[in-house]
Amino acid sequence: MEFLYVLLFIVVLFVVLRKLGWIKVSDANKSDQDNHSQTKTQVDDFNKDFEDEDDLEREKRLEENRKKRKVLEQYTGKRYTFMGEVVTVQKGFRGNDIVLIRNLRFKDGTPVIEQIWIGITKAFEGIDLKEGTTLQFDAAVNSYERKGKQDYKLERATKVQVISEFDK
Repeated sequence: MEFLYVLLFIVVLFVVLRKLGWIKVSDANKSDQDNHSQTKTQVDDFNKDFEDEDDLEREKRLEENRKKRKVLEQYTGKRYTFMGEVVTVQKGFRGNDIVLIRNLRFKDGTPVIEQIWIGITKAFEGIDLKEGTTLQFDAAVNSYERKGKQDYKLERATKVQVISEFDK
């Protein structure tokens, strides 16, 4: 067991020293990184040449949604009880399942935001997340940086309950 602690200490020490610049990346690795970044830049330039209005429309829509989520700023850093309707479940950016909730409101019915994505936690186990199901859950409101801009999210959902189900 002591061996694992020593190994972990060495790895952490290496990472810290590398971040501080006391350990340099070898020239061979740096050359590979430069080649990769040049190739990525070429691909990005190629894709920009064929950027169409759909991409511009998507960016505009994302910016509008970010402005709508700004209302969450006043609740940042605290947990609240929310209610909302399930729209869909998808794989998120990092491969985790996420659920889109619409008509998000506080437990007392006060509207918060039109829609928001929430990461699926263990608290969702055993709950059928079909479209139209109304859920009640506790979640923390937090801020994060997305594409250089401040954004807001709900995270660490707990006490998830089905309030009503909608059969299609």
